[in-house]
Amino acid sequence: IVETFPEAVEKLKYPTYLLDPEVNLEFGCRFFARKLAQSVGDTQRALLRYNGGGDRAYPDKVFAAMRKYVHPERMG
Repeated sequence: IVETFPEAVEKLKYPTYLLDPEVNLEFGCRFFARKLAQSVGDTQRALLRYNGGGDRAYPDKVFAAMRKYVHPERMG
């Protein structure tokens, strides 16, 4: 399940529907897509924005998890 923040949920008018995994994942993907567009395709910046910018190591943690769980051919 994707981590969501109350402020983001309020802005997009998603109440308890976030308890549905399919809706939650779609919401998280759309939210990240917005952050990616705001970051002009810079994944590192988009991840920082997605995470609220608090943990500067967050993008590195995400990339490390991807290397661990995503097949190398899918990493591009």
